Amino acid sequence: PDVPAQMAREIKKRQDPGDVLYLGNYHPIIYFMLGKKSPTPYIHRGLLWTEEHLFALNIDQAKEVGRILASKPDWVVVQDSLFSPKLNDEIRTRYRRVSKMKTEKGHDLYLYQRNVR
Repeated sequence: PDVPAQMAREIKKRQDPGDVLYLGNYHPIIYFMLGKKSPTPYIHRGLLWTEEHLFALNIDQAKEVGRILASKPDWVVVQDSLFSPKLNDEIRTRYRRVSKMKTEKGHDLYLYQRNVR
């Protein structure tokens, strides 16, 4: 199955036109499929969530997570979990899970919607 296309359809049927989407650690092609911009310039999931890239690109992960949260994404997609306690806490307290599916490799893939819109 084409899981990115399935997730894009799931988001499309639920979103409002101006909604902000953050794909966390999943395929960035979904931004293109939905005509959305990423709230972070670090669009590839590995750039913000792996130590090697954070070091090589001198990325301040905490600062970038703060910037993502400040954009108040209406929708967040997460594969398994994110490597940021701050972002995980935000998702647990301010979002509700609206969909769960399996990735091509059997990982859990979650779609969260912001509670206050």
